[in-house]
Amino acid sequence: MAASAGYGVTLYGGSASPAAAEIEGINSVTMTMDRESIDVSVIDTADDWRIRILGLKNCSISVEGTFDAQTQQNLIRTSHLSGASYFVRLLPDGTNGYEWECKVVSVEFGAGADGAATFSATLESTGDPTVV
Repeated sequence: MAASAGYGVTLYGGSASPAAAEIEGINSVTMTMDRESIDVSVIDTADDWRIRILGLKNCSISVEGTFDAQTQQNLIRTSHLSGASYFVRLLPDGTNGYEWECKVVSVEFGAGADGAATFSATLESTGDPTVV
């Protein structure tokens, strides 16, 4: 199995699909796909083990980087404030990956006297991903 370098990841965003504008200034991206775990244990379980079933699927995408108001970062912030959808296309190998319609659930800006101004955001999917 061949490994991929982190700098080969490509991240695009936009207010419509397909997300076609590269999100500039991002130096870290994390995509988490998970499912809710539902406890369906009953009181009279003889062996004291929980019984679980899987519930709804979710995808969250976290991005971090250097703040740049002239890029897609501004559209992410605007989507957060308005509640509008934001589309994200994540290509882990630079070519193949997924696209989601998302809602921006958080945006954070930071700055320190000893470093660059920073930007981070968390987005959550509103449905199934499209394989691209």
